[in-house]
Amino acid sequence: MEPACRYSLATAPVRADDHRMRLIVSTDPDEIVALVEPLLAADPVRNTVFSSVIAGLRGPDADGWCAHPVGHPGVLAVRSQRHTPVTVTAGWRDIAQLAAAVSALVPVTAIGGPAPTVEALASALGELGISATRQMSERLFRLDELAEPGHVAGVARLASLDDLTPLVEWYKSFATDVFGRPPEGFDATDLVHQGIAKSGVWLWSDPAGGPRSMAARRPAAFGVARIGPVYTPPDSRGRGYASAVTAAATRDILREGATPVLYTDLANPTSNKIYQRLGYYPVQDRTHVGFS
Repeated sequence: MEPACRYSLATAPVRADDHRMRLIVSTDPDEIVALVEPLLAADPVRNTVFSSVIAGLRGPDADGWCAHPVGHPGVLAVRSQRHTPVTVTAGWRDIAQLAAAVSALVPVTAIGGPAPTVEALASALGELGISATRQMSERLFRLDELAEPGHVAGVARLASLDDLTPLVEWYKSFATDVFGRPPEGFDATDLVHQGIAKSGVWLWSDPAGGPRSMAARRPAAFGVARIGPVYTPPDSRGRGYASAVTAAATRDILREGATPVLYTDLANPTSNKIYQRLGYYPVQDRTHVGFS
């Protein structure tokens, strides 16, 4: 990782009524955390994604990058590691300037955030020769009270390192289902180790003891904990395992006194119905755009 730096970008003097913004770009992880943390604290449900950003910035593979307009610290574009998406907030007025700053990153794997901002940024990046290869619309859900699912044969349990082999394959399959292929830098083994050690990966095991489905959960941040990924292999779907294991992860979070949240792919009506039956309700929509 290169040494942290901070610099300003400005194309021309800016009038008070001008739509352009002078940008501050930083790679200092402590400075980036200081900008991101107030957003997470102010709205830990809608800004839950920033808990992962902060965790990445504090991890061993941190490669932080952040851009924000002068005088607008709550308007951000931020990345925690080389392979992770650039997360953007609403409020950007000069998308072309933001695109110029983002295009300097190597690589630009993905961007995510409010649909209007992400779509405008993806278009501007396309004009710079960085073309989007896929787009996914997501919906953020939260839960206040769990509606218990019907009976499913089997039992929920926390995964251990004895479950490493199937979990690594499931993480890879989940990434392939969502992104078309695992993103650059994706390390399923490391993600499984982190999930087991930091917060917990719940498994649903059938009566014979075989794992059938998983629901990972993140540590709570400012009273909110996110569930994901949730994955069931194709040959085990349609039997209620995903509902049962998601309910187990949800109970775990509720026992801590935290609020469970999760993201769904709007193109997957089955998962959206499953979560709503458990008591999850929609909060906001986001868009995720990937690049080759």
